[in-house]
Amino acid sequence: AGKTTTLLTVSGMLPVIAGDITVLGRAVSSRRAHRIAREGVAHVAEDRCLFFQLSVRENLRLGSARGSEAIDRALEYFPALEPLMDRRAGLLSGGEQQ
Repeated sequence: AGKTTTLLTVSGMLPVIAGDITVLGRAVSSRRAHRIAREGVAHVAEDRCLFFQLSVRENLRLGSARGSEAIDRALEYFPALEPLMDRRAGLLSGGEQQ
């Protein structure tokens, strides 16, 4: 028990009540979630919050204030997305949706 709470705390989504958390030798206990995410640690929620009728590209565009620049960066980090970009989100497997 406590797996989700632990992961949410490590990713900065919940506050650390006592002690310190370090990831790869770096303290994350007092850092905000967006700063921890920039370092590569983030929580992927089970609820996917997708627009199932829209394509992967359209979903990414809606979720980004930086538009195509952010989409290009996402494709650099996750090249497996490239062949899925024009597929409807509702047709993806659960793992692909995450």
